[in-house]
Amino acid sequence: MTVDPSNSTELHRPGTYPGTRAYWQEAWAMRHFAIALGRGSVRASNQGRALGVLWQFLEPVLEIAVYWIIFGLVLDVSRGVENFVAFLTVGRICYGFMQRSLLGAAGSMTAQVPMLRSLAFPRIVVPIAQIIRSLILLRSELLVL
Repeated sequence: MTVDPSNSTELHRPGTYPGTRAYWQEAWAMRHFAIALGRGSVRASNQGRALGVLWQFLEPVLEIAVYWIIFGLVLDVSRGVENFVAFLTVGRICYGFMQRSLLGAAGSMTAQVPMLRSLAFPRIVVPIAQIIRSLILLRSELLVL
């Protein structure tokens, strides 16, 4: 049986890969799955919380308040910064997004081992879903900004 690498719906032998272009075409075809996986993980993380979606807004606000109290009032590190609260807010939101994206994408492959073993799809979809999850969480944090 010969497999046409341009057709990504056919199976290929274990250990062989259809090629880079076919891999990315298949990954692009799975983009809706990546979005659904990212949204589903946000919903699942909110179900265990008493405040639910409101916590996505309150968490950065509380963290920024704690940073402002510690660094702005107690340690008086805010010298020379005109708008220290805005400085803290932008730093916290940017750092939180990058941290969630990088650590989530790095750990997503080990966290999703059962799904990766049971389904045949491009593995890049799982880290992309984690980045989409981070973007969804960033959306609510931008309201704080």
